[in-house]
Amino acid sequence: VSLTHYRFPYRVDRTVGTVTFKGRTLTLHLTGQAGGHPVHVAGTIDTAVAGGRGFVEVSGDGMRIDDALLAAMPPRSADVLRALRGSGSFDFVFRHDRGPGLPRGWSNSLGIRLANCSLSYAGFPYPLSNVAGTIRMEDGRWTIQDLVGSNDTGVVRCTGGLEPVGDDDGELTLALAGRGVVLERELRDALPAGMHR
Repeated sequence: VSLTHYRFPYRVDRTVGTVTFKGRTLTLHLTGQAGGHPVHVAGTIDTAVAGGRGFVEVSGDGMRIDDALLAAMPPRSADVLRALRGSGSFDFVFRHDRGPGLPRGWSNSLGIRLANCSLSYAGFPYPLSNVAGTIRMEDGRWTIQDLVGSNDTGVVRCTGGLEPVGDDDGELTLALAGRGVVLERELRDALPAGMHR
């Protein structure tokens, strides 16, 4: 069986597992393949509650940042990843909760752990390799937590986030700190034109 979600159309193939509907409760335990890596889906939804109450959790390890993933992402999220020029592999856990006690009746969260990635932010194109760290999303607010990468002998740390601003795409803030960074042409070329000297 193949699965895809209309809001995140990243295809999961060769899916096996169980879907049971007992009483008014739907329970999922599935495993499939996406991009050649296992993806797990688990959840329980009580349909007796108006709008449903419960959760669905989707997780995967060793996933690749590729064109298929970018095409499936919401435009704002895909634009952020494109601006970071990210490549490499990651683990993730996405969770969707539903229930009358939640502010909008639902809540989404996403945790991403980067491993051995590379980044070169379009606004400051200083390439980093061996990037590892965590990116979190809670109901549309993104947080970059202590990403660490290297360039030659230098170690660069990045924190920041994306805050929604009205109907706009939001405001991306990045703070970079470096240690042992070599002052060379590659760094100079990454700086805004007015700072080249």
